Amino acid sequence: MPKLPPGHFWPTPPNSEPSISRPSSRSQRSEQTASGSSTRGQFGISNVKYRVGAPPLRPLPLETGFTEDCARAEIILDKAQIADAEVDFVARHVPQELWTAQPTIFIVAPWGEDSRDKWEAVIKELKGYVDRKLDDIGWRGVDIGVEMVAPQLTMWKYMAPIVNPVLESDWPTIQASIYEILESFAATKSHMTTISLLRLGYSPIRHQNPETVYVSVDYESREVTWPPVVQRIEAYLATLNHHLCLHLENNIVQNLPFQPLEPTEGAVPAKDTGLDRDYQRQVNLGDDIGMALYVIRKDGKRCNGGCGTLGCYLEIKTKSDQGSWKKVALTNYHVVRSAIPGFSLKPKNTVQALPGTSAVIDQAVAITAIDVPIISSELSESDKRGFFLSTATNFTPVESPSRRNHNFNIHQLQKRIDVLTKNADARGLQAVAAATAPLTQNLASKVSFFNSGRQHLGTLFAGSGFTRRTSENHRLDWALIDVVPGRQGDNMLPVEAKWVAEYSDMTHCPLPTGCGIPLRPKQQGRSLKDVTPGEILFKVGMKTGVSAGYFSHVKSNCWLEDDKHMGMPRSSEYLFLGHEGKPFGDHGDSGSVVYDAEGQVLGLLFTGLSPQQTNAGHTFVTPIEDVFEDVIKFSKGGITDIRIAV
Repeated sequence: MPKLPPGHFWPTPPNSEPSISRPSSRSQRSEQTASGSSTRGQFGISNVKYRVGAPPLRPLPLETGFTEDCARAEIILDKAQIADAEVDFVARHVPQELWTAQPTIFIVAPWGEDSRDKWEAVIKELKGYVDRKLDDIGWRGVDIGVEMVAPQLTMWKYMAPIVNPVLESDWPTIQASIYEILESFAATKSHMTTISLLRLGYSPIRHQNPETVYVSVDYESREVTWPPVVQRIEAYLATLNHHLCLHLENNIVQNLPFQPLEPTEGAVPAKDTGLDRDYQRQVNLGDDIGMALYVIRKDGKRCNGGCGTLGCYLEIKTKSDQGSWKKVALTNYHVVRSAIPGFSLKPKNTVQALPGTSAVIDQAVAITAIDVPIISSELSESDKRGFFLSTATNFTPVESPSRRNHNFNIHQLQKRIDVLTKNADARGLQAVAAATAPLTQNLASKVSFFNSGRQHLGTLFAGSGFTRRTSENHRLDWALIDVVPGRQGDNMLPVEAKWVAEYSDMTHCPLPTGCGIPLRPKQQGRSLKDVTPGEILFKVGMKTGVSAGYFSHVKSNCWLEDDKHMGMPRSSEYLFLGHEGKPFGDHGDSGSVVYDAEGQVLGLLFTGLSPQQTNAGHTFVTPIEDVFEDVIKFSKGGITDIRIAV
């Protein structure tokens, strides 16, 4: 059986209380398309391409934990003449929502023309057998699911940008036509989250995969209702001369700050949290930043404020500075929203782990969701109109390192000390003291750094809000931070050795002339808009560190989950695809700047999503000149010039 890819989903599991209420759309089951019966009565079956199961299935992706084989399933499969099937008994759960786990007999088998009928017969017989056995031992309250999937839903997929000038020219028309089709069906109307064009398939040789229209819809849209939509889109694509494939799945586009949650032992906040070194006074390009507060969730749970990446330092001229250059830091607006009064968090709606039982969800693993701003609050106004210095007087300051990373470091250091001292007598008091001394000193130093206020980075200077767009319908999502002089760092790019350590293939590293130098301003005539499709560009973020990505000149339409409350129309964004095995951007990388092999700044990273069964992900980037132009325009004469800090 093909190996299932490990879960790669951007949300980080929090440590906060659950809310036992109606199921979230992410956990709701499909409408049934058929039914069967067992000793418990009727049970529903959902039957879609590549996937049949009972009870009706939840939308993909689901994570799988393997336990043991189910011999009975092998017998039933053999009787149905389904060959080359692999069977396991697993717990299937929504990514990062462990309390949604359902014991499941999980079968992977080849899909054929008669699979819908054959598989449904297997599901009926096997589900009936399982229910009967559970009833025999008195487990009537336990529901074990049965699910069959084709290898197409377990194998890794690989992506690459498309280099096809004719198709690129036709793409806006194709994209608009597909959107019209989606809007013409109740199943997908107002549910589209992105429409992209890329190579997507199972071949590790990325450029050999088919040219594919990738469409994602939110989790309110149910897969069992898609067949007519798919048929209409495929019929339309067949009228073209481009031989395009279609892939439709549930997925959402999300901004890429760290979610404002308490750290957990299993979720490392960033690639480098500064755990084993002293916190630095100067904060540089690519370092983490966070809001200097805890946010109290609606149920009273205390959560960290949001955090992201200091993209780079800029210099601006303002009227009040009489023509002198002022140094500020650049990041995304959505990274700093939790600093603005009116920001609100809520527990994400969840369901019990085992419906019909008295199972209790572990309060340490429920997820927090960002709520809409409090009505008439400063955040509500800021989301609509942005903010400038004069309106930001009540905003919370910014700090570095972020509270999230700091809390994680303290937790880990204390854990190391506790492990060493637990059996001190057996290990020898002197040996334990020698081992714990540097850890204790490191812990005390980090606590002192925060307790003495040295984590203070600065205050918010200006931000775009959520409603601004360029003339080409690119989102504008930027914020400027007034960094105190004592903490102002530099725009130095990582040295070549750091890239070589990350990518053994030197083709995915900047040129030597683009390493270990200050970030360069974009040269005249150089723009993200004119980058060659497939060219490799680079960034430094607080979560993934250094990363390389392939540029796609074909724009994607997208809607963002985080600003859905604004009712904004879809935007058109430049797409980056990560190198195999590593995304270009991940949660925490919001605010990173993107640059070319020679160190010239080209864009500002702000959002992304990860298509199912991939680990490279989609990342969206705004051209840097659009950001600079909008900063000046937004200030209404308050800012007269802007440049990369020298």
